[in-house]
Amino acid sequence: MTADGAENSGFLETLLDSIVDAVIIIDAAGRIHRFNRSAQLMFGYAPGEVLQQNVSMLMPEPAMSQHDGYLRRYRETGRAAIIGKGREERGLRKSGETFPMRLSVGESRHSQEVHFVGIIHDLTQQHATEAKIKDLERRLFHADRLLTLGELTAGIAHEINQPLTAIAAYADAARHLVEK
Repeated sequence: MTADGAENSGFLETLLDSIVDAVIIIDAAGRIHRFNRSAQLMFGYAPGEVLQQNVSMLMPEPAMSQHDGYLRRYRETGRAAIIGKGREERGLRKSGETFPMRLSVGESRHSQEVHFVGIIHDLTQQHATEAKIKDLERRLFHADRLLTLGELTAGIAHEINQPLTAIAAYADAARHLVEK
């Protein structure tokens, strides 16, 4: 690799576009500066639709309305709520659909410029799998209860059948005695 900034920039662009998760880089005011290929696929926007736009456009309410306040508070106080941490949030696709996502945010300072790097992993499939597992567990629990109920019913039927069979045998014997 050479010291040529253009070649380094091209390498960085290629590298960002090869990342499986969405990578979004914003400035201190919340304007989007980089929107990698995975972000395009995840959110449904082309770069020209989001670059220089406020990142809050990718968030459902109430986060959309609150985001600029979070950035302002961080600039004023230096207290980070999410920077350096990860948490589950909801994203907003171009189609209007919301989806669960894991968001990790890092801060980059170069000269006097501050940028924030958001790495986003779509949790839609994971949540669907978890819901399916919970449904299967619920069904299994229900089937287990039905099996237990069936065993209990069979036990009761056996317990009731024994005396009834004895009563029927005694009644039959009594009928034969009366007939003689």
